[in-house]
Amino acid sequence: MDYNEHAIGSGAETRAAAYVEMRIGDSPSGFGVGIHADIVTSSFLAILSAVNRHTIASKKLKPPRLNTVFMSRLGW
Repeated sequence: MDYNEHAIGSGAETRAAAYVEMRIGDSPSGFGVGIHADIVTSSFLAILSAVNRHTIASKKLKPPRLNTVFMSRLGW
């Protein structure tokens, strides 16, 4: 597993971007990205993103469409 982070913007509008590379079981490594004002939340979102991408790839599912209204209400 690999983890990196950096800031997007500056001042009060700064958000954290977190990137993870992880391997689940014997599958090839996969990546996830999370962006949020809080670094802990962005890290969690990156891990969740990587797990979701692995699940979709392993089951050959189509990725879900994001509900942008719902996501914007959460501040994502």
